[in-house]
Amino acid sequence: MPWLQNLICHIKIRRLLLMVLGLLCAVAVSAIAWNSIGVIRQHESASHLGLVNLLADRSLQLTTELAVERGLTSTLLAMPGTLEAEQLIRLNDQRKRTDHRYREFSRILQQYHDPEGLTPLDRAYTAIRQLYDQLQLLRREVDRVFLGDTDPRISQRWFGLVTGKIEDIAKLQRAIMAPTQEVDHVIYYGQMLRDAFYTMAEYAGRERADIGRAIALNKTLSMDELHHLIQYREALEFGEKKSFEILAFYPETPEIKVALARYQAVFKGSYEKIRSQVLEASRNGTPYPVTELVWFSEASRAIDTITAIAEAASIHNGQDIAAIQQQANQTVVALMATVLLVLVLFFVTYLITYRRILFPLNLLENAARTIESGNLRQPLKIDAQDEFGRLGQSFESMRLSLLADREQRELVEQELRKLHQAIEQSVSSLVITDAEGVTEYVNHRFELTTGYRQEEVIGRKYNKTASGQTPMAVYEALWQTIKGGDIWEGELLNRKKNGELFWELVSISPVRDKLGEISHFIGMHHDISQRKAMEERLNYLAYHDELTGLPNRSLLAERFIQLIGHPRRQTKQIALLMLDLNRFKLINDSLGHETGDQVLVEVGKRLSKLARASDTVSRYGGDEFVILLTEIESPGVVTDFARRITQKISRPITVGERLLHVSCAIGVALWPQDGKRLDNLLSNADAAMYQAKNRGGEKLQFFTEELNHQVQQRMEMENDLRNALRDHELELYYQPQFNQRTQRITGMEALLRWHHPRRGLISPDRFIPLAEETGLILPIGVWVLETACRQLKYFQRNGYPELIVAVNVSVRQLEGQDMADIVRRIISDTAINPASLEIEITESTMMEDPERMIEALGTLKRQGVRLALDDFGTGHSSLSYLQRFPFDKLKIDRAFVRNITQSEDDAAIAMTIGAMAKSLKLEVIAEGVESEAQMAFLKHCGCDNIQGYLISKPVPAREFGQLLAQYAIPPYARQHSPNPEST
Repeated sequence: MPWLQNLICHIKIRRLLLMVLGLLCAVAVSAIAWNSIGVIRQHESASHLGLVNLLADRSLQLTTELAVERGLTSTLLAMPGTLEAEQLIRLNDQRKRTDHRYREFSRILQQYHDPEGLTPLDRAYTAIRQLYDQLQLLRREVDRVFLGDTDPRISQRWFGLVTGKIEDIAKLQRAIMAPTQEVDHVIYYGQMLRDAFYTMAEYAGRERADIGRAIALNKTLSMDELHHLIQYREALEFGEKKSFEILAFYPETPEIKVALARYQAVFKGSYEKIRSQVLEASRNGTPYPVTELVWFSEASRAIDTITAIAEAASIHNGQDIAAIQQQANQTVVALMATVLLVLVLFFVTYLITYRRILFPLNLLENAARTIESGNLRQPLKIDAQDEFGRLGQSFESMRLSLLADREQRELVEQELRKLHQAIEQSVSSLVITDAEGVTEYVNHRFELTTGYRQEEVIGRKYNKTASGQTPMAVYEALWQTIKGGDIWEGELLNRKKNGELFWELVSISPVRDKLGEISHFIGMHHDISQRKAMEERLNYLAYHDELTGLPNRSLLAERFIQLIGHPRRQTKQIALLMLDLNRFKLINDSLGHETGDQVLVEVGKRLSKLARASDTVSRYGGDEFVILLTEIESPGVVTDFARRITQKISRPITVGERLLHVSCAIGVALWPQDGKRLDNLLSNADAAMYQAKNRGGEKLQFFTEELNHQVQQRMEMENDLRNALRDHELELYYQPQFNQRTQRITGMEALLRWHHPRRGLISPDRFIPLAEETGLILPIGVWVLETACRQLKYFQRNGYPELIVAVNVSVRQLEGQDMADIVRRIISDTAINPASLEIEITESTMMEDPERMIEALGTLKRQGVRLALDDFGTGHSSLSYLQRFPFDKLKIDRAFVRNITQSEDDAAIAMTIGAMAKSLKLEVIAEGVESEAQMAFLKHCGCDNIQGYLISKPVPAREFGQLLAQYAIPPYARQHSPNPEST
């Protein structure tokens, strides 16, 4: 056909390809649409199977529960007299189960309700609603009878009407399950099986109701009733036969086997036996062997076995339906996959066609137009390796040939611009010279760094920035390196135009020409002045104290090594003075660290002015300074220097508007006799300094062998004290506190003793100061508190519930740990009354830092602990502070009690303390009472509580228990060991 051939030849290739692809796609879509009709029908049929099976199960469950309600109601109606509450509750529970099954059934029907529909399913919801409303009317009639109305026919009428409702529900279910166009074996056999089970359950239910009514009325069955029972049994056996025939086609699933076994055991066994006994009793006119409710329960249990078989079969039907639905879903998925595959194939075919034919054609066409118009900058790229690809390569080669020179020129220009911009904006100075060092170029950073303009250096030898302080050997090595073709790197100290010196990190590289000869040098100069300054600062801080500017420990050690290594000083002595400021902590804590720092700076300045150029004054740490004196002729020179230090330091120091006074203690150690190493000298000078602090008079002490012996003893005692807790060498003694009015022991003070394995019993005066100095007082203090509280608890449990214990606490304990938490824990662990524990604080401790002590003691007081002020009268506390402290008791120091009967001053002080305590509402106790006269005088002064050797010296816990028995009459004391560890 020429016209067709002519038409095809005039159609563009792109359009022709699209027409062919579209035709193929239309054919595929038509085939898929035809197959989809059958797939959709199959899926709808599977969904219908699942729905009707579910409705059939719900219908059977509803009729079963309704049949139970029918039988139970009929039985209860036939019972004479008033029903019991339990029977009515049972009926109400059964109605709830029936209503629950109705709601399940109607909820499904409601989803498919369509008043204008034509199928039974569309109208089923309305029908079931009507049946339920009629059931509710029947229930209300029955309820009126239960409430007292008389209706002799109500039981029979109820039975007949409800039976009709059950049959209506069964008919409704059959109508819903009626096959439409296709009949599946699952629906067919399932419906037949449900009908058979319905027949069995229904006629068994009628039998249950008739016999139950006869038992309730306590009458024999009439001939009509026996005839009905025979009919029921025939219908039941027919249903049983029919159902078992259908079940023969079902596989023996575990559920079906269990249900059939239970049916044989219950329905055909126990139930059949009871039924025979009941019928026999009716024929003989004898009493029935069971009550109506027992009969109803047994019959219901038997009917449940029928329902169980139906449910087991329904499970198998559900599995078959699920398999059908799964097959339908798989078919739908396969259809969708086919559709997707067709679409993908069409898309891939179109994509291939577009990429291999249409797109290259467009590119070639556009490329031809581009070259024709003279625009050579648009590239042509065809990835194909076919004819289109080779044709595209020819087009691209032609374009590249035309653009090569132009692009090369543009690239070179661009690189030059970038290089120039990078050089001009660099953070380093750039200098280019020829092979002779004549400057040809400097960048803008060079101008900013040195201050020289380009015209001042270009064309001249590069030596403008030379400072004159760099050795010529460095420049010679520099030129030798770069002339040899290597890179030179180093640091140079140069000078700016304004004369300012600065450090530069310099890197100079040679540049060779085409012949390999060095033609130029390129120098990169980076200003490192700030880094150099930082290094110098860090180096200074490494060897100097940041606050005072004095040498620190490191520089002190270096200078000591230099001094002892110098040959000229080998014949002369070196003195090491360790200086410690007195009461500096009080200034630091009360006035603040800033004030303390200013004091340290001023002390450092004064010491530096006193020292010679060859001496070293260093800050060793905190408020300690160390001075190295060189070329010492005799110890007298050191003594004179130390006294001048003492005089200089003792002068007032002005800080702001305050005039502060400090003093110092100085310990001296001489090299080489007191030690050849610095650490030995420091240790010995430190020991001498502490000796000077602890004695009166001049605060200057030279290290001696006796002092060395004391230091060794102190170190040995410190080491032994560290092991004392671990080795159980510590023990608490208790001194009684006696009340003169009651003549009873009211308290005890815990006093620490140390049983040293070699030195015997060590007095607290020897080891307590050492414990406070080393920090061992913290764990020892906790042990004392725990042990004293446990011993107190023991005494209280053994007849002395009002006894209290007093424990001394040092300022180190109050500052070094959270005392409140420790006391709280110990009180909790020992279960003592907080008011039974009394914490004693010395007056001198209290006044070291009153504000901090007020806060710490207030925290303890809030826990309910008692507080006592020990050694009252020996310190410098003021009445205003005393009013602010939360003390409960004042303790008169033994120094005033000792001569109280001979000294009018001591007597006056004791009387004043008693009066003051009374005015402040504080208890008062006197310690150190050793005579009857002292006790009588104190009683006259109003001091009823005493403590001292007159009553007893401090004794171990076992002996203290005997003192309690001597001075008190315990109401229920028990003879046990007073060891608190046994409680």
